Amino acid sequence: MNTNNANIIPFNQPLFLGSPVMTNQGDLSLGYLEGLHSTLVKATNAHSRTLGIRFELLFPQDGIINEERIDGCISKFVEALKYQIKVANSKCMPCGRPVHASDVRYVWVREQDSSVSPHYHFLLLLNRDAFHTLGKFEVGRDNLFNRIRKAWNTALGLMPQMDYQYIYIPQNSTYHVNDSSGFSDLFYRASYLCKLRTKHLSKHHDSFGSSRI
Repeated sequence: MNTNNANIIPFNQPLFLGSPVMTNQGDLSLGYLEGLHSTLVKATNAHSRTLGIRFELLFPQDGIINEERIDGCISKFVEALKYQIKVANSKCMPCGRPVHASDVRYVWVREQDSSVSPHYHFLLLLNRDAFHTLGKFEVGRDNLFNRIRKAWNTALGLMPQMDYQYIYIPQNSTYHVNDSSGFSDLFYRASYLCKLRTKHLSKHHDSFGSSRI
């Protein structure tokens, strides 16, 4: 971990604002925890039934995507994903009336340990009444997984129809949040993103980002 950022305040307590956090990954970032908690609160206030999904965005390890392009990929992914969700929302509007549309809220962190290129951990938060699952991991299906896949391929400059070798979906990646217990479970899992151990903090790129709505 590069700790040459005076704005980073380590956090090593078992609870943050009353919710458990992971303590087996070393110090967490207080600022990242604050951003994560705020985003989760906004999402659950907007949608009483919230879908949370954890996944990782990977880069080809052959060096064809240089550092300058890497820095721009996460913002391109977010915009492409918002477009995919907007298209999905439009399919739920019979007679011009929105039915179970969803905002897009998210938290991401950039990490790099021993790999050639960095990778991103991403937490996506949606209205569970609009999206309740990722769907099958099969290219071509009209589901949330393929919307994520297309958005990341677009950000990488790859053909949208390419497979999903640059997206990793961990086990138990999907959380349904409709009460305080569900909130705590997702916050605990997502606190993993706030660990400092694999962050390369630099003035040249951001290591943490979240939605502003």
